[in-house]
Amino acid sequence: MQPDQRSLKQNRSVNRVATANLRILVRKAVRSADLDWSHLRKSAKQIILFGSYACGTHTSESDVDLLCVGHGRRLKRRALHLLWVDESTLRDPKWLGSELAWHVSRCGIWLKGANDWARLAIPSTEAVQRKRKRILTRAEGLDTDAS
Repeated sequence: MQPDQRSLKQNRSVNRVATANLRILVRKAVRSADLDWSHLRKSAKQIILFGSYACGTHTSESDVDLLCVGHGRRLKRRALHLLWVDESTLRDPKWLGSELAWHVSRCGIWLKGANDWARLAIPSTEAVQRKRKRILTRAEGLDTDAS
């Protein structure tokens, strides 16, 4: 086996282990919110881990962010933030242009289902303007705090 093939095989193995560890972490977070992982898997066509755990920037204070495709109830707990998007929404230009769709499409780890929409996500001008406004508002708050 050539060196490049060996390193590719090692990377795939590492990725499988990392994904398995993330699945364990997700199940614990779901259980801590008094939800049943098996029921969640049956209810959702896709389950996507996003946020700090998916990006590798999590801390001990981070929650697990999950986007589920299907019908369900949004939930926010200390250890879990669960969002639901209807399957019909995935092709909607408003969703595909949202900051959340862009983030999930670029950082998301599909735990269930096929990534069949992420390549279509491109942030809209409106989403970029909203983000810019939030950043400026927060920066102004920091300037006020420093005075």
